[in-house]
Amino acid sequence: MLKNKFGFDEAFTYKEEKDLEAALKRLASHVLVEKYIIALKDLEPEYFPNGIDIYFENVGAKMLDVVLLNMRLRSHIVVCGMISQNSLEQPKEGKITYVEEVAEGLESAPVALIRLFDGRNVGKQMVVVTRECDVIDVLATIHKEDYEEWVLSAVYASPNPTQRDELWNDLTETSRTMEKPWLVTEDFNDYINHTKRRSFSPHHNHNRFQKFAERINTCNLIDLGCVGPRFTWTNNRHGLANTMERLDRAMSNDKWRALFPEGTVRTLPRTYSDHSPLIVLTQGMHSHNPTSRPFKFEAAWLCHPSFSDVVKKS
Repeated sequence: MLKNKFGFDEAFTYKEEKDLEAALKRLASHVLVEKYIIALKDLEPEYFPNGIDIYFENVGAKMLDVVLLNMRLRSHIVVCGMISQNSLEQPKEGKITYVEEVAEGLESAPVALIRLFDGRNVGKQMVVVTRECDVIDVLATIHKEDYEEWVLSAVYASPNPTQRDELWNDLTETSRTMEKPWLVTEDFNDYINHTKRRSFSPHHNHNRFQKFAERINTCNLIDLGCVGPRFTWTNNRHGLANTMERLDRAMSNDKWRALFPEGTVRTLPRTYSDHSPLIVLTQGMHSHNPTSRPFKFEAAWLCHPSFSDVVKKS
């Protein structure tokens, strides 16, 4: 399309190229980057022996590394974004710092937007609508007749990594003194591996996966899994812009799992929220209709000395 419809002389998809240096050498002197496509409008029909004159940056990572080595002296780089780095929690080596200009309250959004387009902001322009719900951790003790008392933690983890750390610090402290069956559930704003995310622009942070798994292990929690849709959150965009993740889950300590061995988590359909609600069934999927529960044969029964007598009598 870039060549036939828009008139570019050459183009390549950078994700399909094994050798980006060689791919660049096939192109000429003015380079345009459009998110996932590197394209070129050739003003002079020759390759760039002296380097690239103009580069529009919206990718970053290996593509940028290769281009920098081929830039001409006094050339120009227009930086629009670094989409390949958008899932990093902080600069890799800490050598580069960034500035955020924060406007407090929704009422300040119009002024912040004007400053953004006037170029008066310094760094990344942000509007904080509220700071009251950055982290939520509600503990409740559950009493039910004929059952041991247990503790429920309903949590909301902030998308901000630093504030998310505060929640996990609280959960870690709670786990150290928790002597009762304990269930922790709701929005952790994290997913444990790449299978828990579906996106047409995947950017997986393996350090983030490992950190989340380590936190679960530190708190001695067991993921209870789920029945129903695999993903619990969506960005509500359409087509190639859609992203879905499993950010909501229910976990427990071993005492809760022993108290409710058939406990099941069910993911319900989304309605008005971008999150799917979860329901935890302590007695399992068949708790409301015991007659519908399937029969399960345990191999260990064969070893019981009374097994044969019970079978004959029945």
